[in-house]
Amino acid sequence: MLLGSSGSVNGINQGYVESDLMITANQWRNRYNEGEFGITGTYFTLEQATPQTTQVDIAPSSLGYGIPGQDNATGDGFILYSQQSVQQRFAGAIIANGAEHFVAVRYLNSQWQYAHNDVWVNFTPTTGDRLIAA
Repeated sequence: MLLGSSGSVNGINQGYVESDLMITANQWRNRYNEGEFGITGTYFTLEQATPQTTQVDIAPSSLGYGIPGQDNATGDGFILYSQQSVQQRFAGAIIANGAEHFVAVRYLNSQWQYAHNDVWVNFTPTTGDRLIAA
């Protein structure tokens, strides 16, 4: 988790100042599933400009079965929060029943990519994206 982190990583802001989010590797639908991520929690708080903060509330029902990743992935990656629903933003390319606003991402060869279970797909970051875990 990127609690206390600030700044940005290749154009995407990172970190938060408070949260009850918990991310569990290799979990989907509360069961072991290699490459996926379980997620629970109801909020995280961003520091906008000291001492201004903004709380992002998350409906537990929007967390679905978890955050789909890529089963055989290796190397560094992140969990990204998107203000827009990832199903809408990525035109239904994210696995159904996954978290509505979270997606597994990586930065490779000067390009951001999101996990679509079996493949990595290039995407362009937008305002409001936030890396919350690495």
